[in-house]
Amino acid sequence: MSPARDRNAPDARSAPTSLAARLAHLEGDLDRIATDGLRPAMMAVALLFTVFAIATPFIFPEPSQIPCVIYDVVLIAISLALYLICRRTTLSPRQVHIAGTAVSLGVLGNILMSGAMGANPLFSFCVGILLIASAGTMLSAVWALANAAIEIVAWAVMAWMILPASEIQPNVMCMAACFAVAFIVHVSRNVATVRILELRDGDARRERALQQALAEADEARRELDRKVEERTAALRNELEERERLEEQLRHAQKMEAVGQLAGGIAHDFNNLLTVIRMSHTTLAETDGLAGDTRDVLRDASEATDRAAALTRDLLAFSRKQSLQRAEVAVSDILGSVERMIRRVAEAGIRLEVRAGPEIGDVIADRHQVEQVLLNLAINACDAMGVRGTLTITAEAIELSDGDAGRHRVRAGTYARIAVSDTGTGMDEVTKRSVFEPFFTTKEVGRGTGLGLAVAHGIVTQHGGQIEVESELGKGSTFTVLLPRARGASPRAIVAAAQPLAAPARETLLVVEDEAAVRRAVQRNLERLGYQVIAACDGEDALRIAASLDGIDLLLSDVVMPGIDGPELACRLRERWSDLPVLFVTGYSADRLSRSGAVGPHDRVLEKPYQKADLARTIRQMLEARTSRVAAAG
Repeated sequence: MSPARDRNAPDARSAPTSLAARLAHLEGDLDRIATDGLRPAMMAVALLFTVFAIATPFIFPEPSQIPCVIYDVVLIAISLALYLICRRTTLSPRQVHIAGTAVSLGVLGNILMSGAMGANPLFSFCVGILLIASAGTMLSAVWALANAAIEIVAWAVMAWMILPASEIQPNVMCMAACFAVAFIVHVSRNVATVRILELRDGDARRERALQQALAEADEARRELDRKVEERTAALRNELEERERLEEQLRHAQKMEAVGQLAGGIAHDFNNLLTVIRMSHTTLAETDGLAGDTRDVLRDASEATDRAAALTRDLLAFSRKQSLQRAEVAVSDILGSVERMIRRVAEAGIRLEVRAGPEIGDVIADRHQVEQVLLNLAINACDAMGVRGTLTITAEAIELSDGDAGRHRVRAGTYARIAVSDTGTGMDEVTKRSVFEPFFTTKEVGRGTGLGLAVAHGIVTQHGGQIEVESELGKGSTFTVLLPRARGASPRAIVAAAQPLAAPARETLLVVEDEAAVRRAVQRNLERLGYQVIAACDGEDALRIAASLDGIDLLLSDVVMPGIDGPELACRLRERWSDLPVLFVTGYSADRLSRSGAVGPHDRVLEKPYQKADLARTIRQMLEARTSRVAAAG
């Protein structure tokens, strides 16, 4: 099992020379591991030299027995003292290294003394064992190398003094082998230490996460108990509460199913509208059309545009529509909302719309903001019934840090749009719950309880805030704050761009599983001068591409059976790495962007698109590719 580690965490296989620095966050564990390694070593030294002290009278000549026994007793005392210290406290790695070095040098002196007295013919073997043992107790490579250097140099001097020349080479080989074993032991010990520390760190993080999760769960349970008690006190009995929740669940499932259906219908409808738009464009470019025929085509194109707006509504309802942010005048939004409200409001409701002269522009998805304001206005009309006054005002305001904090937004300039009514108003309980999903005061069947929750989400997604002020019996005011566009300036009227024809016969591979869309796109691109090769799906496109020397651009639908657009683009780029790809989709562009399939030189068009948009996008991508090739050459 491999515990999760931070990207900057050290690799357990790297050299252990900077172990303490690389694992500073586990310093406590490192201290304990170092101390635990020193304690048995000290006990072993104490026991070993106890045996040596007992055996000294039988090994050493009588004049040297007393110094040797004293030496052994001192080592025993030091070792036992360090053992007891390790049992009572935790030493730092530096303290462990100092203690281990001191004992190692003491043992080395004993070995060399016995060798000098002629009582230890195997002193080279003993020094080798000491070399391995001291390397195993050291966590720092620097300390381990220093100890090894001292032990090897001391052995070399003693070996040169007392060993005959014929025994020097075998003893050198023995010491070299011991040094290699010591190196392996030291590295293995440090690798194992790193692994142990990582496992302990993972266990500690999991334990903290578990404790936090348990605390959050306990807090959530207490909060849930409190809410259940509050709700139960307001209900007649448990059966009514259960029935209400079950009805909400059924309603939510129904809305989810309708949303899925609406999204699917919008996707298919976008394919149909693409064919219709491209066909209208082809007919409109035909010479010699009568005036009434052109009028008919213009009406049909306008109807197609309205149908495209309807599909955007369906995608927004199913929450598959991306925000199309642009700089838009607040006065334009209010004018559009005013026209829509007048169509749905009762004749007895008076509508007043006022906008300040400096209201300016906002960076927003106009359709979504209009949906929010229309939703607020319809709710206001429902609250007033057949008679009352609906007022919509807009003004520019500047929020300081303090004011912005109270409104839960950032400091800056905002457009404040207020929707006020003279309806029934709301009490405090209703005001606290008004933005909660599924909360509604309307009778069953008239409201989903999602309108204000969705409006709140749209406004906050734009970086704004929505607030409510209401008094029972006197009406309500919903205030929407939207960040103003910085450096807003009057927008110039830009003439509609004409389709850009191909200056050369570039080759385009068009992949679209809808036959009508495929034919319409191929027909219009060929009229622009491109050489178009059409494929009905991803597999067909790969078969066609295998017989081609190259293509200039891939135009592919995103969602197709089998190999989809992103996978097809990746597989073709294995052969042509600089291939630009234009993705077209009946869903939102956000869906493809979040997948990570769109490269830096790729583009995305949402269906139904205009021929001019298609031609201009293709031309820009091809010219950009030509520029990249020229720059690389």
